[in-house]
Amino acid sequence: MKMMVRAFPIAGLAVAWAAGGVRADMVTEWNAIGIDMVAAHGQTSTWASRSLAMMHAAVYDAVNAVERTHAVYRVAAEPGPEASPDAAAAAAAHAVLSALFPDRAASLDFTLERLLGGLPDGPGRESGVALGASVGGAIVSWRAGDHANDMVPYVPGTGPGDWRPTPPGFLPAMTPQWAVVTPFAMADPAQFRTAAPPSLPSAAYAAALNEVQSIGSMQSATRTPEETAIAWFWMDMPGTITTVGRWNKVAAFVGEQRGLTLAENARLFALLNIALADAGITAWSHKYEYGLWRPITAIREADTDGNPDTVRDATWQPLIMTPPFPEYVSAHSTFSAAAAAVLERVFGTEDVYFAIADFMMPVTYRAYTSFSAAAEEAGASRIYGGIHFPFGNLDGLEAGRAVGEYVAGGIARGPLLILPAPPVCGAGTVFSLDFELLAPIIDPVDIYLLADTPYGIFTISPGGRFAAGITPIFRGVSGVGAPLAGTVMGPVVIPGGIAAGMYTFHVLTVDAGAAPPAPPLAELGPRSPGVVWFDRQAVEVR
Repeated sequence: MKMMVRAFPIAGLAVAWAAGGVRADMVTEWNAIGIDMVAAHGQTSTWASRSLAMMHAAVYDAVNAVERTHAVYRVAAEPGPEASPDAAAAAAAHAVLSALFPDRAASLDFTLERLLGGLPDGPGRESGVALGASVGGAIVSWRAGDHANDMVPYVPGTGPGDWRPTPPGFLPAMTPQWAVVTPFAMADPAQFRTAAPPSLPSAAYAAALNEVQSIGSMQSATRTPEETAIAWFWMDMPGTITTVGRWNKVAAFVGEQRGLTLAENARLFALLNIALADAGITAWSHKYEYGLWRPITAIREADTDGNPDTVRDATWQPLIMTPPFPEYVSAHSTFSAAAAAVLERVFGTEDVYFAIADFMMPVTYRAYTSFSAAAEEAGASRIYGGIHFPFGNLDGLEAGRAVGEYVAGGIARGPLLILPAPPVCGAGTVFSLDFELLAPIIDPVDIYLLADTPYGIFTISPGGRFAAGITPIFRGVSGVGAPLAGTVMGPVVIPGGIAAGMYTFHVLTVDAGAAPPAPPLAELGPRSPGVVWFDRQAVEVR
């Protein structure tokens, strides 16, 4: 993979978005406000990912309620007359941030009034504000019981390989509850959990420990000046915008370069931040399932690991301070790979030039020629810093990419089923069912196209014929987002001599080999067991 990374002063350069060069719309404006809130409140990456995911989920559903460009994410809302999507976006973001950061309510109120003041006055603005506030409130209510604030006890182990508090602060394990936080898109926190790390006596473990012991030491003789700079560059401690905020800045920069619309930005930032939130949950699901010790403990106690190829160093120190939670997997890697996967899918390529500013020295930046190059560097930085093993990085990248691909391909999808307008048909009417069918992200699925009619349920064949019963039109389809050939289903002929009434067409995918969907189909939805994707449309037959 080709990778170009450079560190330069940014003064006077066109790519210097960190200096304020990104043209804002209402989505990116509130994205910047949200990031500032995260930094000002010292949120860690997990909390930051939750905050931004909540805000952008609300913004997306509010804007999409007006624009109707893609599927609903969570809140199906009906906009008032001529509702302004800009006002809806602003009010949705304001509602979420005010709930999350009540100490900043007055400042957020002022900001909302200032931004709304730039929109045309009238019922459209009022309708948009009402819509956004309602959607934002619904998202806040939904996440109120997501376990993020639960008190989950965690007792560190004492044996070889067990995580325990690390110097210099010997702080207790941080946010163990994040392993059970309700995901934003995944079905379960462990959905993309990888295999266990290498066993302590294994050759793979010894190689990993020896690598980080050498390159990650504070006094390393093998780490290059460039690798040292990378470790400091990606440190992203609380009080900064965190790794989560960095990837939002990347999205804003590239989105501005591509000239995204308000609706496109709403979808971009929703997908990105939902993926980042689920990446954090995935990483913590690993950390507190396996509870693996950090390199500083492993190296200082290498005489207890039962591996003849590791050597104890009782005074070993990493380059950067070790965070207070288990090693496996690297959260930096998981977050960054998830973000890269989403951005690649949204922008249609990974080969994009962008720059990221240094939070400690904002007059410098690092530039990349692909999203994956930045993600890989972010992961490697934790090895150079002496706080992660190489396998924690690689498995984190794998899990994060799976999360990103799942989110980008599974939510906020474009309309699958497009029927003629007006949707009124008679016996013998011929029309086309046009819909985009994308293959699933990870596992094979069976795809159904069904018509729920007054005569019963029929399967519509790729040729447009009605056949009694429920059978798939495609079986065992797989491949990441690959369009199926022949996605225009038709022409479909409404059979003659049938009863008048509403005919509801259903497009859905279920896990390959699973039981077919059972009546009543009206109760099916995107969160039904086994359902990967779902859409429906009704036609009146007279």
